[in-house]
Amino acid sequence: MDKSKVFDGLKFQHYLEFTVSDDLDLLMEMAAELCIYSNPQDQQHKMKDKFHEMDRSKIIETWCTFLAAYDELYLIVIMGLKSKDNWDLIKKNLLFEPTKCCVVVLTEDEILSRHCVDYEYRTHMLEDIQQDYQQNCGQGGKRREEENWKLVRREDDMNRIGNCLARHGVISVWGIAGVGKSALVRNWYFEKLHNGTYRMYGWVDVHHPLILQDFCRRLLLDFYSDDLQAKETALVGMMEGQDPIQGCCKILSDKKCVVVIDGLQSTHDWDLIKPLFMSQHSESHIILITNEE
Repeated sequence: MDKSKVFDGLKFQHYLEFTVSDDLDLLMEMAAELCIYSNPQDQQHKMKDKFHEMDRSKIIETWCTFLAAYDELYLIVIMGLKSKDNWDLIKKNLLFEPTKCCVVVLTEDEILSRHCVDYEYRTHMLEDIQQDYQQNCGQGGKRREEENWKLVRREDDMNRIGNCLARHGVISVWGIAGVGKSALVRNWYFEKLHNGTYRMYGWVDVHHPLILQDFCRRLLLDFYSDDLQAKETALVGMMEGQDPIQGCCKILSDKKCVVVIDGLQSTHDWDLIKPLFMSQHSESHIILITNEE
């Protein structure tokens, strides 16, 4: 886990790892660690002595009071969780809402991982996260990626994309896997980014099965990939309950955007996505990349 206190573009004031052990009084030990290590390093030893003198209920109460009043972003990583009962205990007593506390649970149990979240799209395989990190490590948003992208010019095809979009607004680029569909569209996309043709740019892969809220969350964050402050604001807003679907609809309606949807596999998925882009006043252009004619 990266301890830079930056997680998906969101900066945290505090970061704490906690390993669950069957031998511990879970709530007391976790509450004590959270309180102690939320203090500056030079005060932590004094806080440890103070907590040794407290009983269990007072320790838990102290953490709850701290969390209720805390106005900064707090990232907690819980490792070694093995039971639903433990998670329910932690959530009920230590992680009540509303709070600006974000929690990452690391577990080997897939069923348990789903139990810990409100929506299934919030569960992730560690291998997938590592792969995404390796692919994106060192990039500084679309502008940096555009600078590093080696254009392989296919002028006729790129002009055809632009002409079709000007006439129809929504187009599809299809063909069998491996023929270079995404590379062609990315060439065109970066050219428009370089020229400043649009106000907002978004590139989003379609995950399967499609969950519209997750799709919109990733698209919304990609719109802001070159503006970390705006991205952080969007992330905090979603944490506080703002709907990413409405956020995407507003951007697409109010601004001239281009959105590339890569990996569309079915008409059913498109029927779910399409209403986002159908505002009668929208100047946005959409490119669909698919293997299916």
